[in-house]
Amino acid sequence: MGEKTMKKKLKILFVEDIKHDYIAMNRTLEKSELDCKILWVKQGKDAIQHLCAASFDIVLIDYKLPDENGLDLLKEIKKKKLDVPVVFVAASGNESIAAEAIKLGAQDYIVKDPLGRYLEIIPDVIKKALTQWKAEQNRKQATEELRKSEERYRAFVQNSSEGIWCFEGKPIPVDLGEDEIIERIYATGTLVECNDVMAQMYGFKKREDIIGTRIENLLVPTDKRNIEYLRNFIHNGFRLIDGESYEPDIKGKVHVYLNNFVGIVENGYLV
Repeated sequence: MGEKTMKKKLKILFVEDIKHDYIAMNRTLEKSELDCKILWVKQGKDAIQHLCAASFDIVLIDYKLPDENGLDLLKEIKKKKLDVPVVFVAASGNESIAAEAIKLGAQDYIVKDPLGRYLEIIPDVIKKALTQWKAEQNRKQATEELRKSEERYRAFVQNSSEGIWCFEGKPIPVDLGEDEIIERIYATGTLVECNDVMAQMYGFKKREDIIGTRIENLLVPTDKRNIEYLRNFIHNGFRLIDGESYEPDIKGKVHVYLNNFVGIVENGYLV
């Protein structure tokens, strides 16, 4: 008999100073399909204390509290960077306050009505808020992973002993003739990225001094060897290994460089 997967009980922090409203909320959630446990506190300061001491899956905040209003508590939660989704609870007639809570970062809000019908929708509101929160957390994680990846890439480029560069220009159809492709490379090709090593090869101190230079000012087209270099690049499917280019530095002295050159082709265009 295999092990059963234990479903995690949902931990809810309910910040509400009226005992009757807590009892009604607790009874509603006990009857719902949510497997949850509610911790009830009456004041904002107690909520902050519990959030700092333990983790909760979601927080329900009533607007009227003895020590502060719910908006101030929400601001404090965000200020302290307590990572938890919030559903705001506002009295009927205070919809504008609930809307302000959304602006401050609450996932959702509910409005209390005198007959207590809001209790009927609270389980769905909680589930929706948790789904939205998870999606937001996934986006944040993906963004952070991308940032770290870009940092690693930039560190690799900057610390490489090889000159690394990237040229961009207007997209060029790859089915054009060789001469037309070469002409268009020279017409719009511009250096958009490189490392300091590459810049120093041309006599510049740092990469910022050379970025933005037109390709025709580096890979001079009057040197027929450079035209042949680009022809070989096209012949090999816009890819070249150990291709020789003849390029002048800042003082006009021509150097011979060995290049591993890869063209990016998207939708039939060299970009």
